[in-house]
Amino acid sequence: MVKIPGIAFLIIGGIMAGYSKFIESRTDNSTMTVFFWIGVVFIVVGVLKLIFEISFRKSRKEKKLSKRDGKKQERLNRYDTQEKNYYDQQIRGQDHHVERASQPVHQSIISCQRCGTKHYSHANFCQKCGNQIK
Repeated sequence: MVKIPGIAFLIIGGIMAGYSKFIESRTDNSTMTVFFWIGVVFIVVGVLKLIFEISFRKSRKEKKLSKRDGKKQERLNRYDTQEKNYYDQQIRGQDHHVERASQPVHQSIISCQRCGTKHYSHANFCQKCGNQIK
């Protein structure tokens, strides 16, 4: 279901109340007073919806900011912990060493005969020198 914004209630209520007063002044028809009051009710509902939307938007924005700040602080704390552990290892004389996995040799990699650039076996031409590989 689509939510109708408060500004729409204000516009519809203003048009309804204004037009009913205009018609009532021209025709001396007292039944238009009902439409005037319906328009006033629309205006009141529109104002209340706008106030609610603005206050809800602010509270939602504050919650979002506090949640974002909490996540940011958590990341900073995690980074500080990792950095502290790294420096603790350096102070104790333990080098921070990362083992890199050796890359397996692919059967599908071939070299260009002219320049030696490595290519996949499905390549027809060298990307560096343009020599035909196959």
